[in-house]
Amino acid sequence: MRIDRLSVACLIAASLALPTLLAKEQSAKQSGGARKQKSSPTTLAIAEMTPAQRVHAELYKDFAGDTKVLDAGIVIERLVHSASSPIAGRTTDKAVGEMACTVDTVFVGQVIGQTVMPTLDGTFLFTDYQVDVTDVIREPKAGSTPARAVVTRPGGFVERDGVKVGVTVNTWPLLKVGATYLFFGQLVPQTRAYRTPNAVLFEVAGGSMKSTTPVKGVVDSDWYSGVAPASLRATIASAKCTEGR
Repeated sequence: MRIDRLSVACLIAASLALPTLLAKEQSAKQSGGARKQKSSPTTLAIAEMTPAQRVHAELYKDFAGDTKVLDAGIVIERLVHSASSPIAGRTTDKAVGEMACTVDTVFVGQVIGQTVMPTLDGTFLFTDYQVDVTDVIREPKAGSTPARAVVTRPGGFVERDGVKVGVTVNTWPLLKVGATYLFFGQLVPQTRAYRTPNAVLFEVAGGSMKSTTPVKGVVDSDWYSGVAPASLRATIASAKCTEGR
């Protein structure tokens, strides 16, 4: 059989090109497989976070755990010790006045919305609440409290396929959209939002303010039975603080 030079050249070229073609095909299969892989719920949620939410996520690093909540699809309860013995002469009014001196602003507001996000390691959830401010009791030393504020707090729930997934912290009750609360707000400078360093949460309802969590060290039960908003407001507004507060 006679094989001319052109045929030999074609065979050599084909044999040289075959490994390259096979490599490209394998690479295409791998790329296609990677595209088909789904990102985890935690990864997707973090990718959607705003710069402000990323700042807030850093506030809750101390709540870190071992399980990525959204990926596991579970409910986790964190327990924080909060018991304390009554202190002679320390009433709810006195305690609230002291709390007012530890924050930047105190205001009453209605929760109108919420956004639940994971911390950057995915092991905890926090909630940024949108709040319509209805009454400012103590203004910040610098600037003013906005008519609509963001309040960030630990814990939160989301729904996945009709199932609730989230984190609760026993001393930090979740806020209810539509409800009105008394907020002790500490400014987050980078975002101009507020965090609530005191776990104590007063809800305004039925003509009174009452706390849904115990007020530490008080000798009365006004934190539970409720006090008149005007009385509590006067106590907060007249609180004598050091350093100009």
